[in-house]
Formats: sequence, structure tokens, C-alpha cells
Amino acid sequence: KIHASHIKKFIIPSTKNNIVELGAGYGSKIINLKKEYFKVHNVHAFDFSKNSLKILNFLKKKIKINVGYCDFYSLKINKKIVPKNSIIFTSYALHYIPNHKEKIIDFFINLEPRIVIFFEPFYENYKGKKYFSYCRKYIKQNNYNKNLLKILKNYQKKQKIKIVRIEKNIFGINPLLPYSVVAWKVQKGKTKSLTKPLS
Repeated sequence: KIHASHIKKFIIPSTKNNIVELGAGYGSKIINLKKEYFKVHNVHAFDFSKNSLKILNFLKKKIKINVGYCDFYSLKINKKIVPKNSIIFTSYALHYIPNHKEKIIDFFINLEPRIVIFFEPFYENYKGKKYFSYCRKYIKQNNYNKNLLKILKNYQKKQKIKIVRIEKNIFGINPLLPYSVVAWKVQKGKTKSLTKPLS
């Protein structure tokens, strides 16, 4: 419901929208979004795991989804099958890389999205209450990401993107890893392509 409520804000009525999940895993989120909330829209699931792709390709026989490969480590993706002007989101996918480079944002920009929504745990948002000190320790112990929000804000200062929504620490299956929602869009004409095509 949380994912759907945020994605709905960027749906264009009376047309088929493209909703893309990068780092979809076995497809639990994107498939449920298709079945429960976005039946008339096109959905796309991308992952780097061979097992995930096998399962997604099996599931697409029963529910209409498009499947592709992406890798946040090498920044490779089947770019040709990501429709322009898509709603692109990630959920608990980007935090596995301890320290992102700035080119992670260029990777998304080069896909020419309408909006990008990160449903991700942000180390920088774990401030204030003593509870959040445990969240920070948990991220450090697991070597999870600690700089993604900093990069986003830096890109906004450079006027390459505009952050349109931040909601902090709103939900977490793991109580020590609550995710925030950060939605952002591209400032046109400010960036160059850094996304690597698949060989």
C-alpha cells in the first residue's frame, strides 16, 4: 500500500503508464502492485541475479510483466527495454553497496525517467532518537550504504535533479532498517550519459 500510494502520485490518468522496479528480486513488490493497484499499466522488473530472472521469466507466463537485467555494481542494464518517461523505483535494493559513487545517479538519469522513487534505508536519516543510534550501528555492522542521500542532495545543489518528496523512516520489515521515501526528477539538460550498455 505504501509503494502504491507514492507511485499513484505520478500516474498520468487515462493512459498506460510504465512502472519499472530495478532490483526487483523475485518480484514480490512489482507483481503485487500489478495485481492489486496497477492492472491497466505496464510493469517491468529488472534484477541481476540469475535465479531472480529465472523466477521472473516463469511468473511472466501467468501475469503480464516485462523482465530485464540490471546491475547496480557495474551499472549495466537492458536500457533499450526501459521505456522513457517511466516511473522507476527501487525498494531495499541500493543499500547493499556501502558507498555509492555519484555515477549511480547518472545511471538513473540516463534512463530518462518521469520520476525516480527510492524506498530505501538512508543512514543520513537515522538521527535524533536513541533508537536511530541502533539503526546506524546496524548499518555499519552490515556494511550497508551510508552516503546515498548525500549524493542526491549534492546533485540537487548542482541543479542536475530536483528532490520532490522526502518522507523519513516510515516503514521497516526489519525494525533496525526502516526505509525512507525519496522521490526525485531530472533537471533537463544538466547531465551526460554514464550508463553502460549490455555487451
